[in-house]
Amino acid sequence: MNKNNKSSYLVYVAVPYLNRSNKVINSRFEKVTRFSARLVSEGYRPYSPITHNHLINKYLDLSLEHHDWLKYDFLFLKHCKKLFVLKLPGWEDSIGVAAEIKMAKKLGIPIKYFNE
Repeated sequence: MNKNNKSSYLVYVAVPYLNRSNKVINSRFEKVTRFSARLVSEGYRPYSPITHNHLINKYLDLSLEHHDWLKYDFLFLKHCKKLFVLKLPGWEDSIGVAAEIKMAKKLGIPIKYFNE
């Protein structure tokens, strides 16, 4: 695999998600989906758990718990060559983003941070 070819590997996109406000959750979904679309246009192959699972979660009869989603997401993270953290408000306090960063470090996956 050519590591310089952005389209030859997956990148994982982490952002905060959960919030008491559905407006904040939907805004985060929109922002990370736009960011992921930009990455695709730049030649990357992103996996954004929020982009890919936000709508699926709406159709589940019983919402999965946070730890269930993390286990699901880690299956993808293990196949990614980079972790991109989109620093939306709340990212530093996000339990999910912290867990994704911790797992990436454990797996030796390079991490890059992006401002909103």
